[in-house]
Amino acid sequence: MPIFEPLKAVRGPFRVTGFNLVFVPGTNAMYDLEDIRGYEAMTFAPFVATYPLWCVPQPVWFNRVTDLTKPFLNFLNVRYAVVWGKYPTPPGWRRCPRSAARASSRTSMSSSAPSYRGTSALV
Repeated sequence: MPIFEPLKAVRGPFRVTGFNLVFVPGTNAMYDLEDIRGYEAMTFAPFVATYPLWCVPQPVWFNRVTDLTKPFLNFLNVRYAVVWGKYPTPPGWRRCPRSAARASSRTSMSSSAPSYRGTSALV
């Protein structure tokens, strides 16, 4: 998928997430991306204790990330987030063209354009 092409050039480990219901977990595996959300039949209790710091837990589906400004996302090494095309750029993030992803940037991705947060960007 063209929107993920710039991520192939990003060096070092990083993770992605989708905003709210965008980019359903599991889809990331098709593009060799590591998503912080996922489906778990069993979940490590200390990890569950972090949920209020970064997501809205969903008992039967995957956790929803509804606030891209949560500092714990940085701790989880989220550098890219898939967002709706018209999603407003959150504080600390910036949009960049899909072709301009940089390794030093934390990125959110939308169906229309990339972006970075702090040392990252929105895609």
